[in-house]
Amino acid sequence: MSNETIHQAVESLREGKIIAYPTDTLFGLGVDALNEEAIGDLYRLKQRSKHRPMSIMVPVGQWRGWVRSVNSKAGKLADKYYPGPITLIMNAGDKIPKLLTKYTNGTIGVRVPNHPVCLEMLNEFDSPIITTSANLSNQPAAKGPVQIEEYFGEGVAHIITDGPSPGGIASTVIDVTESEPVVLREGAISEFAVWRTLQ
Repeated sequence: MSNETIHQAVESLREGKIIAYPTDTLFGLGVDALNEEAIGDLYRLKQRSKHRPMSIMVPVGQWRGWVRSVNSKAGKLADKYYPGPITLIMNAGDKIPKLLTKYTNGTIGVRVPNHPVCLEMLNEFDSPIITTSANLSNQPAAKGPVQIEEYFGEGVAHIITDGPSPGGIASTVIDVTESEPVVLREGAISEFAVWRTLQ
């Protein structure tokens, strides 16, 4: 994996541009999660309604700094599956832009993908990055760089092609804002495995 490739992606993020990258689940699109203008650009590029939320990914060990209270079951799932193919819906902290929580009752999806590209990029950027599947709204997720270019053309400033290929199955999404977690989408981690972890 090229350090220069990661550095170029991080520079694009700092400039408010949109990048594409592989994760442990699917190819993703991302921008600086604290840059509301860049977030708006990403919504427009995907032709996605702002009523539909997008998640953030954060460096390993830093996720608690971007959310409010964390109950014991949320902590147990994070300890077990971060980094990994899981998205935990939590109450967003004050530093998260309101654009991301306006239609979610103050919650945000948090990811720590188990992929060397994402982990290295997050460490260098040292701040949350939006993570959303690389597709136009209601279209299939792009399977690789060629399809990303077909979908978005020059709308994506930088595409990372290094590292392992994504697994092809979306992350499991769990709402952990209440005392009893709710599985909103079963993905790479089975619902059975989730409940076994919580026993």
